[in-house]
Amino acid sequence: MSLLIFLLWSVCLAHVESLTISDFYPFGEDRGDTTMVKNDDGSSPNIPISTKFPYFNHQHDKLIVSTNGAISFLTPVSQYTPDPFPLDGDRRLITPFWADVDTRKGGNVRYRETTNLEILERASNEIKSNLPAFYRFRAAWVFIATWDNVAFFGCSSTGCLKRNTFQAVLITNGQHSFTIFNYANIEWTTGTASSGNADTGLGGKPAQIGFNAGDGKVYYVVNGSRTIDIVNINKKSNVRIPGKFVFRIDSSEIGGGGCNTKGNVIITPRSGPMLGGQHLTFSGPCLEEYTSFKIKFSNTRYTLICEMDSPYSFYCITPMFDSTGDVQVDIILANQNKTDMFIGNYTVLNPAFSKVLVNRHNGNSWENDEHNISWNGNVKELQNSSTVDHQGTSIMSMRTCSAKIGVCFFFFSKSKEENGEIKLNPFIAKTNILNSIGWTTFRLKMTEQVAILRVTSRVQTAFIMPQRGIWSDMFPVTPSRTNASLFCKDWIKKEGSSPKLSVAEPCPCTLQQALLDIVKYQPDPDCNMLHVGAEGRGNCRYRRDAQHCVRLTIPR
Repeated sequence: MSLLIFLLWSVCLAHVESLTISDFYPFGEDRGDTTMVKNDDGSSPNIPISTKFPYFNHQHDKLIVSTNGAISFLTPVSQYTPDPFPLDGDRRLITPFWADVDTRKGGNVRYRETTNLEILERASNEIKSNLPAFYRFRAAWVFIATWDNVAFFGCSSTGCLKRNTFQAVLITNGQHSFTIFNYANIEWTTGTASSGNADTGLGGKPAQIGFNAGDGKVYYVVNGSRTIDIVNINKKSNVRIPGKFVFRIDSSEIGGGGCNTKGNVIITPRSGPMLGGQHLTFSGPCLEEYTSFKIKFSNTRYTLICEMDSPYSFYCITPMFDSTGDVQVDIILANQNKTDMFIGNYTVLNPAFSKVLVNRHNGNSWENDEHNISWNGNVKELQNSSTVDHQGTSIMSMRTCSAKIGVCFFFFSKSKEENGEIKLNPFIAKTNILNSIGWTTFRLKMTEQVAILRVTSRVQTAFIMPQRGIWSDMFPVTPSRTNASLFCKDWIKKEGSSPKLSVAEPCPCTLQQALLDIVKYQPDPDCNMLHVGAEGRGNCRYRRDAQHCVRLTIPR
């Protein structure tokens, strides 16, 4: 079955200007570009690239820049009239503007690869803002090809005054790859050899913009390709910036930016910790400057106010949840004239299965002493996102643990209401830590037995939000000798008031009887034959000579 991928959703934005050269990625020989010799229908030699570039599920270590507005990976492109995609014959192409360019009549074609940190940062930010699902993307390599003020083949003295300027930017981190097309002035579409008009550069078989896998099956074309309307490409966009298009191109399905008034909402990440504090990005819906954002998780009582993250996305901070599993997310977007409703899904994870983002060093036996932790300071949860300084106050029942960058411990204790409820109680261990270092030392001093650690930042937003932060694993705190002695004495005291064995339920005569009586007895989770170590030993840490223990289902 042939796979056809085509027709990019794009809009023509009225009363707007297209990009200018200043909006392009910097180019020119002073930037290290190679300038192709003046030619008609020519191509660069094979250009070895310093990283593998994923395109249509293939990895490429070279590419070729064509004068005629194309980048190829397998064979050069000398064809001046664009045949409609899909094309076979190993013509694996990226075509920002495939048409009959003739630089002998005017203009230049330039290209370079770069790992310049400023360029990589700009590319990373463009991908993250236009494709919010890749909010953690960091570019490692960029290739920039620019067709600067180029003329068309067969132009008359009048026609040669008409010029096109456009740019293709290839971006990858080695796993995912993207392309940005930038268009400034676009004044012609067709050379005379493609039946175009020598004075206007219009008519005939106009330019084609898109992507071709080279197998005759898989392709993607931008609306207006091979029609007169392609001359307006600098007024169109799939990211609501006239003259700019952004695509993900590493897989067989080319994906673009854009928005919708009905349809899917992308929630990134798709799942997160039950304890909350996670930065969630929502993309898909069309956003206006004065849009307000609210969301509600189906398993909470709260409606959360969110904040715009970019022209294409908004974000919220997750609260603490009362349960785990899949939950529905109701999304309300409101502006001056209307309210739109969207529905998404999110998975709440048990802390035991959540990704650990704060690493405890030598964490097997933490006691009241000095300890080291580390974390990734680039995560969204530790980045302030607004200019309004507001101390983060959680709307959850637990108290706030607030600092610019701080280490907070949350310990578990039974509530005073004697209802068996376990509460999470915070205290600040250290504040004002330099986040960029991603490491700190502090002294642990607490009497509780089970705790979890959060690195948190003060939330600076225009609205009250749940407090953001990243979590460690949940861990036991090794008691001091004094506390251990007190614990034992307290245990002995309570045991002394327990009922005598004569009035307690008699023990079963054999292990087999206990295993059969599943109503009264169950395996001890700390000592049973069901969990055997790698060396064939049991897990009876506190009963070294035992192989399997049972306990009453309902303690007496």
